[in-house]
Amino acid sequence: MNVARKKHLLNALTSLSKLSCQMHFLGRLCKVQQGRKKKRGVGDDVLPTGMQLLCYLFDRTLHINTRDLYFVLVAILRRTAEPYFRFLERWLFQGSHHDDFAEFGLHSNPQCLSARSRLYWTGAYTVADPSTVSSFLLDGSVCGGGGFLADIQQQVYVCGKTVNFLRLCQPRHPLCAAMVQKRPTIKLLVSPVEVSY
Repeated sequence: MNVARKKHLLNALTSLSKLSCQMHFLGRLCKVQQGRKKKRGVGDDVLPTGMQLLCYLFDRTLHINTRDLYFVLVAILRRTAEPYFRFLERWLFQGSHHDDFAEFGLHSNPQCLSARSRLYWTGAYTVADPSTVSSFLLDGSVCGGGGFLADIQQQVYVCGKTVNFLRLCQPRHPLCAAMVQKRPTIKLLVSPVEVSY
């Protein structure tokens, strides 16, 4: 093998090492383990879903120290959080509950939705048990170093429930009209520069 060819292979190897590192990282993140048989029922071998997945990804962003891998993980977290943010936008700004897969920690009770008494306020919508919300990770650890979702879950619940109740009692209230016309959007921001956009 001549020197020029060796140099060409070395350059190719150097160029592919960053990509290889990212692929290995994604494999570990997605819990794809080469050469190991997966054990059924073991939480470490299962990629979480729903809010558990958001907690899992957020927790990983807090513990990563490689810039390239951090941006890969943030891109994945952004895409994964989009359904939750759409749910939050509808719930917080319209009081509308759309959670077909019951994965966002709020539940509607069909028996109470038609009630026009205190039962509507106390039973139409309920929040998941806080102990369940704060342990969304399958391995029992707290979500996001203190429960980044669990910490806001009660406020999200009360805010959306209040907007829902206001729309029921006073559908023409200025706050209800403003939220329909100019509904804010919720986005994941990772730097101060993004806040200004």
